[in-house]
Amino acid sequence: MEAVVTYLARLSRGGVSRKPEELEAETLRFGRATNAEVYLADPRVRLEHAVLHHRPGGIFVEAEEGADIRVNGISVPSRAVDIGDVIAVGPYDITIVEAPEGKDVAIDVELVRPLSDDYEALTARSVTSLAGRGVSKRVWSWGLALAIIALFLIAPIVFFTLHEEPKPRSEIAFRLDQSWDSGPISTAHRFISMQCNVCHEAAFVQV
Repeated sequence: MEAVVTYLARLSRGGVSRKPEELEAETLRFGRATNAEVYLADPRVRLEHAVLHHRPGGIFVEAEEGADIRVNGISVPSRAVDIGDVIAVGPYDITIVEAPEGKDVAIDVELVRPLSDDYEALTARSVTSLAGRGVSKRVWSWGLALAIIALFLIAPIVFFTLHEEPKPRSEIAFRLDQSWDSGPISTAHRFISMQCNVCHEAAFVQV
């Protein structure tokens, strides 16, 4: 069977893009499998969804086991089709068109029910915003900023000011100014730990 398969795509400008392909095969298999003559890349299409046959009595379409096809809006397991008939395979419409001279069959393939439409509709129904819950992002942002300033700046200053003669560290479980402590000095620099001017030769100058 010699066939012409034309893939249609709607353009944003309103036109239609046409990509024709000429095939020669015993049958035209529709599906998501890589060996399908008419490859339909959509998860709603089965790997092997339908088959188009050219027989002495005409052109016939047949659904694979477990798959569903519709011809002119009617669900059928198999049926003879003619020019103008539309076969729905998942989200695709496959229209039988007049074949060029020397060809047995010609079809137009178009994705008419994109997956993104379903996804966007679901997303639109599922969106939950902070404003919708009565929570302002600005209030939370300012609250978090003030909490950080209070915890890591104001609290250590107050603690350091009120404890001029602190108890030994072993007697205090946690000091509020502990967040300013960068940790113990490395072994290589420990011998100059009490001589700050060795590294810091001038104030406010990076070492």
